[in-house]
Amino acid sequence: DLPGIKERMEKLNEALFESNEIDVEQDVKEGWAMRVLVAKGKPVRVESTGEYTLSFNMKVDGGGLSTKDPGTDMAAGVRCGALMGMVFPTPDPSKPQGKNDKPGDAFEIGTSKEFTPKDDGVLLLRVNLPPGNKSVGKLKVRVSGHVKPLPKELR
Repeated sequence: DLPGIKERMEKLNEALFESNEIDVEQDVKEGWAMRVLVAKGKPVRVESTGEYTLSFNMKVDGGGLSTKDPGTDMAAGVRCGALMGMVFPTPDPSKPQGKNDKPGDAFEIGTSKEFTPKDDGVLLLRVNLPPGNKSVGKLKVRVSGHVKPLPKELR
């Protein structure tokens, strides 16, 4: 409630986004790609630039494109062709093995999104395209905020 505190906090957060940036390229042909480590409750910003050629030629029935499995199919609730993300939680030693390795839901990033992860984990990125597409190109992606580079064993 002190005057100026909210503005000062916003400036500090923006300074963190500007001082801790990781740049990657996202090939649209690539499936889910591990990019950075994120922390539970700490804000992250993802921005993408560039264009690619969207191309696919497939038979589809009245049901449209499948969204059953976001690992291989289109992700539900994310526009076709949009950059999307998913946080895969890091293992929790206090839980039985295999009980905490379910990824979060896919979410749309598009050209820019700020989000706060619900778990510590690895941020995965992918372009929401149907299997068998023939799209070509790369997007430049900048991830900033409370992020860390992936350790060598995860690259």
